Amino acid sequence: MEGLATAINNLVPNAPDVTNITYVLNTAGTTPYNGSVVVANVPASGMVKVYNVSGKNEIGSGTNKGSQAAAVTVSQLNILANTDYQISITLNGKESNKATKKSQAPATAPALSVKVEKGSKDGMTKATVNVQGLSLKAQVTDTEPIVPNVGDVAPGAAYQSESDLQAKVGQWLAIYEVDSSGKVKTFYKKQLETEEIA
Repeated sequence: MEGLATAINNLVPNAPDVTNITYVLNTAGTTPYNGSVVVANVPASGMVKVYNVSGKNEIGSGTNKGSQAAAVTVSQLNILANTDYQISITLNGKESNKATKKSQAPATAPALSVKVEKGSKDGMTKATVNVQGLSLKAQVTDTEPIVPNVGDVAPGAAYQSESDLQAKVGQWLAIYEVDSSGKVKTFYKKQLETEEIA
């Protein structure tokens, strides 16, 4: 049995499957993005190493400290969009071959269809939105909101279609359609006009 254990410890792990590699980019800013690389199904005690495009310089690492295979997140990385990065797994001091996967540029949230009209009380506006099983968030601001990317965490407060929102002429209304985690799916913005406020 001791010989078998030694043989297992000497095995070089397989390179991570590219389908198990995901990039998470913080898109609040410009490229390179502050982001993370998530690798699923990393063996217990396995260490994920992330390398630059040449595969020569390690830019980050993370370890599965559990007793079973699990996902490992390597955070605080400067990730360029549409760029190949190389990822390996080290187990018992043996490093796998490197898998190469291209980071994806974040996708801008598609437009949400919204009808804006006067609210039920003075100084109020309201938005009518047809959502299909998802939730909404709304925000009224003095400055034009930035179009978010799909997967960004939406600002603002929970909103029900056709509910009143306090607003003034010239302010901006932003409506975010979000998933159960509060992450953006679609987006709408409009600078409010006189006829849209009671």
